Amino acid sequence: RPPHWRGGAKAHGPKGTIQDYTTKLNSKVRALGLKHALSQKLKEGNLLLVNDWNLSSYKTNYFSKVMMDAFGVGGRNGTTAFLIDAPPSSQTATSHDDEEEEKEDEPMYIGGVNVNLKVASGNIHNVKVVNQLGCNVYDILKHEKLIVSLDALKALEERLD
Repeated sequence: RPPHWRGGAKAHGPKGTIQDYTTKLNSKVRALGLKHALSQKLKEGNLLLVNDWNLSSYKTNYFSKVMMDAFGVGGRNGTTAFLIDAPPSSQTATSHDDEEEEKEDEPMYIGGVNVNLKVASGNIHNVKVVNQLGCNVYDILKHEKLIVSLDALKALEERLD
């Protein structure tokens, strides 16, 4: 019905999917929130460090056993985990010309995350894996445990300082 009729539509009603309610947050405030979330996880004892995420296999079963045995993450009664990874600083500085001469024992990184880690964790419901650039306050507080590689921690320190 037209808006000027009784029981008709609103003249300037909501536009549906066009509306955007996001708010701008300053980068310093965003960094401060990330620092507070990381320190909160450290105080709780839920911030865990690993040397690196070089898995020998991309199989989900192998990864879930490692996570359950080492950290108690996954499974029906396990906790949720947020895994943060970053490529080693030596690998980010190499050029694309050196890719042909790659050693087979070096791990591959796609999007800043170890390939075996990304593939193995893809089907585990309680685990989320991101690059250090993708970590945010919401995910850190949402998951019970925060597991960070040393390279990711160094990259986070450089980014937040």
